Amino acid sequence: MSRKEILKSDALDDGYISHLRFVEESDAAFICGLRSDSKLNAHISQADVSVEAQRKWISDYKAREAAGDEYYFVIRHQAKDYGVVRMYDFQPDSFCWGSWIILPERPSGLVTFSALMMYEIGFDVLDYPRSHFDVRHGNTNVINFHLRSGATPTHADEANQYFNFERAQWPVFREKSAAQLNAHRMPCR
Repeated sequence: MSRKEILKSDALDDGYISHLRFVEESDAAFICGLRSDSKLNAHISQADVSVEAQRKWISDYKAREAAGDEYYFVIRHQAKDYGVVRMYDFQPDSFCWGSWIILPERPSGLVTFSALMMYEIGFDVLDYPRSHFDVRHGNTNVINFHLRSGATPTHADEANQYFNFERAQWPVFREKSAAQLNAHRMPCR
């Protein structure tokens, strides 16, 4: 799997009004703003939210991206950044996605669109049979989103609920979410 393969995905096609793009060091201040917002950071791992520390993390991440170990994306709509999402922990038969933070003032359907893009890349581009991920207990909106999308809880520990999302669920979720997908897959004018 490579960055080159992912770039072929419609998910990163900036000809659409909504798309993903790879995180760059210049995104450090935007990401710090997301991670330091008390409404958004209640269910994510705590980190140094200084712009310099974030810039260093992104610089180190770019080496992991080049190696195909993880991919970190900015979620965009009409040339504005609204959030971030990451793919990581690639296993022979599964990929993980998370670190999902989106501004509360966002276009309708952008949350669902960004999840669809993770599955499009994971299943259609990288050809994985399954996705695995965890959600912090108490993050009920995200837990409920994943349950509605067709994810299956696998187990829990004191901090997290763990899920699998099987490739067989992908066309079902895509069809159920066709309105959001179509609304965000419109060509830019």
